[in-house]
Amino acid sequence: MNIAIIEDEALAAAKLMGYIKRHWPDANIYSPLISIKDVLDFFSQTIEVDLLFCDIELSDGQVFSALEQIDLPCPVIFTTSYNEFWTNAFQHQGIEYLLKPFSFKRFSQAVTNYQALFRTVSHCIDSQ
Repeated sequence: MNIAIIEDEALAAAKLMGYIKRHWPDANIYSPLISIKDVLDFFSQTIEVDLLFCDIELSDGQVFSALEQIDLPCPVIFTTSYNEFWTNAFQHQGIEYLLKPFSFKRFSQAVTNYQALFRTVSHCIDSQ
């Protein structure tokens, strides 16, 4: 499982990485991307990512400006303190919207939704 994190707050990134490791001990977590430039540079490489956790407000602007410039390779779980961006989030492959601060229980619900969606999509593809 390859997971990338877009988060410019060190404490929030550390908490999220802890939750990910608790749920997926063997996950490969790419170091948090902290700016729009980091996001664009990271996704300009050929890197396999299964899931992206993404804050919305970064120090240099909203992440949507970066996401509009790339071909997202995976679903996104948005993690943010702002509730007004959920419609934009779902226009950028968002499958969940976690409002900070969120608990491990809420994180687990989001991840369970991701896994259920992934199993459903895989089953539909295998059935064709």
